[in-house]
Amino acid sequence: MEILITFITLIAAFFGILTYWHKFVREPEDTKLYIAQLFESAKKRNKQLLGELNEYASANNAYNEHFMQGVTFSDTIQLIERTERELLTEENLQAIRKSSGTGRHIESLIDHLKTHNKHVSECQTHFHYFFSSE
Repeated sequence: MEILITFITLIAAFFGILTYWHKFVREPEDTKLYIAQLFESAKKRNKQLLGELNEYASANNAYNEHFMQGVTFSDTIQLIERTERELLTEENLQAIRKSSGTGRHIESLIDHLKTHNKHVSECQTHFHYFFSSE
């Protein structure tokens, strides 16, 4: 009987340690990796869209022409550049890498990155549909 109790206690301790490790070690690391990938993806897509818009506007002298939703190419480019300066900074990337993967700042950063990715996708889709000959 004592052997059975000892065995059950060891199994319970093992699962407790495993649960702790998963919740407080592995899960935050997975979250940090996800956020870092989201950040890198946003930065890459931002640069790609910025390059496409600048190239088109420069080639067609369209900086003051309507792009979408009442804004011009110039306004859109300035907004994307401002986002790059404020959101897609090296300081934010370092904060992600140093963080535990949780916290109000990191959650806010994730929300901003997701929102930015959505807007970049909308702009890219609009640009490719109406202005690009690809």
